[in-house]
Amino acid sequence: SSARAHYTEQMLRLIAGAAFVWAVPEMRFPRFFEIFGWFLAGSALVLMVMPWHWHRRFGEWTIPVAVRHAKLYAAGALALGVFVLYSVL
Repeated sequence: SSARAHYTEQMLRLIAGAAFVWAVPEMRFPRFFEIFGWFLAGSALVLMVMPWHWHRRFGEWTIPVAVRHAKLYAAGALALGVFVLYSVL
């Protein structure tokens, strides 16, 4: 919705990606999480150099799809969260 929100989101995404890469030695499935972490960090960097209104326009297109399929989206997010917790613990 704003440049500030966009850059805040990308910084959090970059931090999360770096955290995955940093924690890889202690996790199950280290190669998967290394790739996942680098993907998060790399995509955050790409989105940081793109004009933020392009990201907003993409969100205007994808958010209605996510809302329409909210239960499926929520199930996928829950499954990924459980997988991350299993891999860390």
